[in-house]
Amino acid sequence: MIAKLRTKRNGDTPDLQFAYKLKSIELLDNGSFIILAENIYGTQRVIKDPKTKEERVIRYYHYNDILAAGVNEKGIVSWIKIIPKNQFSIDDEGYYSSFKVLKIRNKIKLIYNDLLSNLKAKSPDKIKELKNNLHLAAPRGNAVISSIFYDGSIVTDPMFPGKDKDNTIVPSLITELDGQYFTIAIKKKQYKFATFVIE
Repeated sequence: MIAKLRTKRNGDTPDLQFAYKLKSIELLDNGSFIILAENIYGTQRVIKDPKTKEERVIRYYHYNDILAAGVNEKGIVSWIKIIPKNQFSIDDEGYYSSFKVLKIRNKIKLIYNDLLSNLKAKSPDKIKELKNNLHLAAPRGNAVISSIFYDGSIVTDPMFPGKDKDNTIVPSLITELDGQYFTIAIKKKQYKFATFVIE
């Protein structure tokens, strides 16, 4: 497991590679629960204008692998899994990054943006970086859902079917009302509201 965490996808130094932050503890209907943590860190660079000597700080945001651990009803850790991802953005505090967690009985679903090619990657080392800059370009990436079951099995698919699979979402803006979920879907700077249900 240590070897899986120590990947350059999560930074160049051990303090970055192990920069996991607890995001959620989800209690399932069968009495077990799932712990979720995410590799999150920030870096910055100072650029000085040679003429004016004015300094500008550029901040980089990294939201990478998700660590999921299953704990059974007896309090024993029964499995640990890594969901590989590599989200990078500039001066936006990770607006399109990270994930939203939803619980449905004895499973949870994680909604986040990724490159569809990463869903086909045969090795975590093949995961490509999803780069976004909120201020300069239309968002990149496709909304995907990773379903994590109580036994530790994981299935990841595009969130939207057909031609809608090219939409990007803002995970932090997903809202639930009476069992129905609402979000904003973005495609090439075109915004629209989307509703969905989880089964």
